[in-house]
Amino acid sequence: MTRKTVIILIILLFTFSCVKDVPFEIPEAKTELALFAENYPEDSLEVIISLAQTMGHYPYYNINEPVKISLFEDNNLLQEKYAKMYGHKYIDTAFYGITNFDNEMLKEGNRYQIKVSNPGYDDIEAETIKPVSVKIKSLTWKHIEGKMPEWYFDVYGSYEAQNPMGPTTEYTHMIEFSITFDDPPVNNFYQCGIHIFYDIYEAKIGYASFGWPDPPYNIVSYITPPPDYSTRAGHANEIVFDDKDFNGEEKTIKLVVPVKEIIAFPYDYIIKLYSLSEDHYKYIVSEWLYNRSKDDPFAEPVDFYSNVNNETGIFAIASCDFDTIIVNEK
Repeated sequence: MTRKTVIILIILLFTFSCVKDVPFEIPEAKTELALFAENYPEDSLEVIISLAQTMGHYPYYNINEPVKISLFEDNNLLQEKYAKMYGHKYIDTAFYGITNFDNEMLKEGNRYQIKVSNPGYDDIEAETIKPVSVKIKSLTWKHIEGKMPEWYFDVYGSYEAQNPMGPTTEYTHMIEFSITFDDPPVNNFYQCGIHIFYDIYEAKIGYASFGWPDPPYNIVSYITPPPDYSTRAGHANEIVFDDKDFNGEEKTIKLVVPVKEIIAFPYDYIIKLYSLSEDHYKYIVSEWLYNRSKDDPFAEPVDFYSNVNNETGIFAIASCDFDTIIVNEK
């Protein structure tokens, strides 16, 4: 080793030994109101108000009361309500407000605005158009055999997917639903849901598609028991898609659900084709990207899409067409 090389190594060693750890601090940012209202026709329009705070800076108070929420249709006031507050003020950070508006007021094709006023914070506003629903043209089913798409195992985290030896059921029986509709010649955004009646209540169920090996999806928790009937809410991951590959054309999508070898009893399956606004679709996709990358330290940062004027939240109203098909092999 030359004398010059030794000198360089000594200089580098001295330089790095003098470097001190600098504490990393997250800069504080303005605390603002956040709005979340993602409405589907089965439910009332639920508006949730919370605070958007810088990560790591959580004051022991959230939202001042009262929280006034105003709903407009084409800039004409429809209704004003005050949010009901939940959580423990001055104790924890889970302090937020909720109010509900009657879904029957919301008409397809109309534009709606929300304004939130709360003492101590800037007002926030958002607007959306309730899309015109696209009608299901035909709905058929058939009983098939094969292996469920890998997406089904990945998304729903089944035992078969977690088995280190691979899926224990290579082949299974499935119902394949074919849903056909005419896509209008404008940009359209969709979400599909499959409901089934269990005993006396309706619930969404999990499904997959061979046509979409890795689709964006919306995580939904939904169940509609009759009055005075309590049950735990289920969840499903419903595929969302746009019409860029079939704009203005007839489209058939095929969805599959696993079933037993023999379908001994008839079931009513309700197929729902939701029409989303572009804002709604972009928000769902950003949430999907976030969930895919949140445990990956090397993933690119994901910006949540927002149509609220301070870029914290979403206001979206979906429309829906549905059809019911009875699955019965007897």
